[in-house]
Amino acid sequence: MKIAIDDIPKGISDFELTCEAKELDLESEIIRFTGIVTIKLDLFRQDDTVYIKARSSVAVEAECARCLCPIHWILEAASENQYRPLPKIEQHILNDIGIKYYSEGDIDLSEDIHENFLLELPVKVLCSEDCKGLCPHCGQDLNKEKCDCNLEVEGTQTSKFADLIKMLEINGNLEV
Repeated sequence: MKIAIDDIPKGISDFELTCEAKELDLESEIIRFTGIVTIKLDLFRQDDTVYIKARSSVAVEAECARCLCPIHWILEAASENQYRPLPKIEQHILNDIGIKYYSEGDIDLSEDIHENFLLELPVKVLCSEDCKGLCPHCGQDLNKEKCDCNLEVEGTQTSKFADLIKMLEINGNLEV
């Protein structure tokens, strides 16, 4: 996803770009990118320096990590960067925060858009914060109805680690 510097007028302008998620190498084990990626750019060009504010969005789907119900939403990402020509002298520091470099008269936004979407991906996808999930015994979706499993009353369950500690104490081998 490249923009030619010569195509950017001096001063303020805006562009809208679209592409397939495959073009930005957007892949995830838990989330499927199902729509077209839309990128809205606000640009300001001053000589060879270009300031770009990008707002990107794409339709995604996944399964809830607790109840396995399908979830659909729009994933959005935003960034602001300054782009300058790649310096010819090696003395310049190329790791300035918020400053990116371009060469050959093109600004390639692919890596920036890709990184922005990855930063917005949730670690765990949930249909809601209070999702009850599935019963570990019968698999019933506890958000829809309760199951008839004989679960121990909360607070009376013993930890498997507690049982292990008791066994080790009995044998006299407990060393921590």
